Amino acid sequence: MQKSEQSVLVKLFERECGADIVLRQIGREIVGHLPAGRMPTPAQLLEEVRRRAGPHYQQRWEECTDLEKLVLLQLAQEGVVNPHCDIVLRELMRRRLVRFEPEVRLMNESFRRFLLDLDPPATVVALEREGDSTWSAMRSVLWPALIVGVVFVAFTQRQIMQGYEAVIPLIGGGVTALSKLFDLVKVARVNAARAA
Repeated sequence: MQKSEQSVLVKLFERECGADIVLRQIGREIVGHLPAGRMPTPAQLLEEVRRRAGPHYQQRWEECTDLEKLVLLQLAQEGVVNPHCDIVLRELMRRRLVRFEPEVRLMNESFRRFLLDLDPPATVVALEREGDSTWSAMRSVLWPALIVGVVFVAFTQRQIMQGYEAVIPLIGGGVTALSKLFDLVKVARVNAARAA
C-alpha cells in the first residue's frame, strides 16, 4: 500500500473514530484485529466502524428528543438543516452528534449511514405527525371546556350574560380564528423542518 493510500485511510479512521471515547475504543479494537500487512479499503473501514458502533449509535439516538431526531434525519438525508433550528443544533453539537466544518455535518459518515438505515422517510413522517396529534388532542379538550364554561356562566350569572349576549358570537369567531392561527403556525413549523 502506498503512502498516499495510507494517509487517506488514517484521515478517514480519525474522522470516523475521533468523535467520542466509545468510538476511539472501537477504533483501537479494529486496529488491533487488522491482519498483518493488509489494510482495509475505505469502504471496508466505514462498514466495520458502522457495524461495531451500531449499538452505541442506537443508544445515542434513543437519548435524543423528537426534534433532535428530526434534525439528525434531515441532515443525514439532505445534508442541510433549517437555520431556525440553532438551539437544537447547539445541543447536538455539545453532545458531539454534529460538527461545523464549515457547514453543519453529522459526527461521521458511519453515523450518517446508521441514520439512513433507520427507515428515515417513515421516521420523519412519524415525528412530523406527532406534532399534529398533540394539537389535535389539545383542541379536542379545549373546545368542550370552553363551551361548558360559557353555558355554566350563562345559566348561573344571568345578569353578567345580558350585557355580553352580542359579544358571545364574536368570542366564538375569535376562538375559531385563534385555532386557525395555531394551525398555521404548526404548518409553518413543519414546513420549516422539512425545508431543513
